[in-house]
Amino acid sequence: MKTIFATLSCLTLAVCVSSAAYAFNAETFTKEKFESAQKSEKIVLVDVAAKWCPTCKQQSADMKALFSSDKKYNDIVFYTIDYDKKDDVRNFQKIVGRPVPRQSTIVIYKGSKLVAFSVAETGDALKKQIEKAFL
Repeated sequence: MKTIFATLSCLTLAVCVSSAAYAFNAETFTKEKFESAQKSEKIVLVDVAAKWCPTCKQQSADMKALFSSDKKYNDIVFYTIDYDKKDDVRNFQKIVGRPVPRQSTIVIYKGSKLVAFSVAETGDALKKQIEKAFL
């Protein structure tokens, strides 16, 4: 576990804590932030995406629509990893303990529990993955 957190301290992600804007502000993801989210049992959604990926763009639009549809999504901690930054992807793979097979991968935690790991899902299928975290 300590190895994973050491990796986290140098992994740069973008974060959006409020669903109102779905705009990303660059911020460094640290061990402390991850531990804080775990302790508070917050839902953490990590989106591995590429700017050139049509499915990623659709996922982004679907998440924006979903997050603005209900205030229950306001407390989701949202991070994105640029799939084209291979070092960030490799570091994140160490965190989740499995390969990130491609861009358009969504990983969702509730606290420290991994609740969803999906690839290339959009629309209702993506919504179902996100809803798993609220069960």
